[in-house]
Amino acid sequence: MSYLDAPRINFTGVFQADPSTVNNDVRYYDNEAFRPEYQRQHYPDGGPEGAEGYWNPEGTGIFRFIECKITGAQLGDRLLTCPEEDPVIGLRVENADQQPPGKIVDLDPQMQYVSQLWGVQVRLASPTERALFCGDLLPVPLMNLWQRQLNAQSRWEQPMAANYQSILHDVDWSGCADSAVLLALKEASEQGCLSINFNLYGYTRDNTSQRFTMGLVSGSIGPYHRDEPKHFVLGRHLTTPLQPTTPNGAPFPTQPLGGVYGFQCVNRPEQQTLYADFGLALPITDATGQLHNIGTLTLALARLDDDTDHIPSLVKSSEFVPLGTVDYLQEGWYTRTAGIQGFCYAAGESDNQATLENKQYIAAYLGQTPLLLLGPQQSSGKYPVLTYEAIDGQYARADGHVFRLNPDAPQQVDFYASQFGKPLATKLHVWQLPPGNPNSNPMGGTGMSNNSLTPPVDTPHVGFPEANLQVPEQLETDFHGKGSLTISASPPLGETPRGYIDGQLYALSYGFQPPPDSYAGKMATVPGGPYCEYWNFVSLLAFNKTAIPKHPTWERDIRPILQQYGNLYPIMSRHLVDLGNYESVRAHRHALLLAFSLPPTDPNYMPVSRDLSDANREMLLSWLSAMAPKQAETTPSEPEIVEIELRESAIRQPRPTASTSFRQKTAK
Repeated sequence: MSYLDAPRINFTGVFQADPSTVNNDVRYYDNEAFRPEYQRQHYPDGGPEGAEGYWNPEGTGIFRFIECKITGAQLGDRLLTCPEEDPVIGLRVENADQQPPGKIVDLDPQMQYVSQLWGVQVRLASPTERALFCGDLLPVPLMNLWQRQLNAQSRWEQPMAANYQSILHDVDWSGCADSAVLLALKEASEQGCLSINFNLYGYTRDNTSQRFTMGLVSGSIGPYHRDEPKHFVLGRHLTTPLQPTTPNGAPFPTQPLGGVYGFQCVNRPEQQTLYADFGLALPITDATGQLHNIGTLTLALARLDDDTDHIPSLVKSSEFVPLGTVDYLQEGWYTRTAGIQGFCYAAGESDNQATLENKQYIAAYLGQTPLLLLGPQQSSGKYPVLTYEAIDGQYARADGHVFRLNPDAPQQVDFYASQFGKPLATKLHVWQLPPGNPNSNPMGGTGMSNNSLTPPVDTPHVGFPEANLQVPEQLETDFHGKGSLTISASPPLGETPRGYIDGQLYALSYGFQPPPDSYAGKMATVPGGPYCEYWNFVSLLAFNKTAIPKHPTWERDIRPILQQYGNLYPIMSRHLVDLGNYESVRAHRHALLLAFSLPPTDPNYMPVSRDLSDANREMLLSWLSAMAPKQAETTPSEPEIVEIELRESAIRQPRPTASTSFRQKTAK
């Protein structure tokens, strides 16, 4: 079970993501060439990605929900929309109240499209209870990035949208507020977990706006069962071709040719209902989140000839059986449902003969025939196919697609395979995906624009040496559709493939068919593509292997690391501790010791960017522990690093209560 299943609660509201944009440009990682101007907010004529510190250099990195509340709930086949139907409606979805907000973090400046959430806690609060339930969000990367917003009131609005799907773990229930929905949700879940998905859109980077660093969020929370994927639904997945990038186009393909993005569904035969999530798939007109009217949309089951080997772009009425139309044009539909709709194919007493035959066909063939989303009927009488399931129904996915690899420290990657939503025992092939073609791999580049710097700084190349990464070429999935492989990185001691920035980036692709034989073939745009599955690859940051001295020194070993973080995270270096200054570091050694020793899942973990190798972290901790304290130093009862969020209002320009920014600091 997942957030797509009932019982389910839906919520809407505002989110804030407040990244530091100084570290958007990989060239700013060069300590020797770094200039103070790179920490200045700058909105060039060409847009927010033009130069210097970009649009939010003093970002805190926090992510949080603002003014979010439950706007709908599903219990059985009933959609509940008011407190009189169930008291869960109207309750608040809150952040942690006993720890700082979570953080939003890029994997790397040369891979900003899989931003992760760390240290996020989610509470359901009532007027009398601080938390009817409270759970920790399992760290999760961004997924399904696409250009959803059609119109912008200013160039600094972010037209991109994306989603996060994960689980809430260690969920602590303190009550159900006489809510039948919450009681059913608690009973339906296992291992103290809940499934959660939320969509982010309508984000603004305009510092003159009351919504600066804020956007809109809609999402759902449902039951979670063990042994299921944590970051996607093992169900039906519809995809669509994307507009390929051109020399003068977007830096990567994000525009579906039919105007509608892919989405996932789950079929529940025992309920004779298919649940589909359109929450991220439908375009919006502007930053208010108003759904764009593209006419009647029909979810249908293909009825193609047996010898058809592909999904056509147009279908006749005889080539599909409708499950129903999408209710997206109904007033308040998106707010109440978060875009999730159930399509019941159970026969009813009032069904006419044609409807009854359609439902009987669906019940018989839904488990072996592709799903289609159709646009309005054209003058030719045919219907355009906007998104569709693979003709053979096969789908493969890594459950978690971002990994940080320390040298010689293997990590396991879990994969799932399915066919028409059912687990599939099969073989999957895995290979390294070369950089260089944005239609197949978006890694690389400066991370922002190609404006010249003074002094000039070379842009590092990514994806090499390939031999440093050890990846099995294939894996087998079992009866449950699950398989795993172990990946590791073994770079030579002292090798620095990207020079001034630690580590190297790699991308892993995977699929049912073996990869092309040639390097050029692996790099090429897939025939007919790219597709929404463009994002279905694994991103890896493999740290360098460094020789850790027995007695590290400030100038040689410590200052280069801390200075880089001070450059890239100016809110700390300006207002808390100057990481490039020995005396400042010594004065704050207790706070730094704590922050560097916390687990990465802690919102107070340092560095916020979570791009410090284990070896370098141990060296820093050892050096800080051995450092002679200042004579007048006293141990603070609360480390100052912890208070950085609490001091935000005193440090920065006044903002509304809400402040978060979609980690689309990419601005691309």
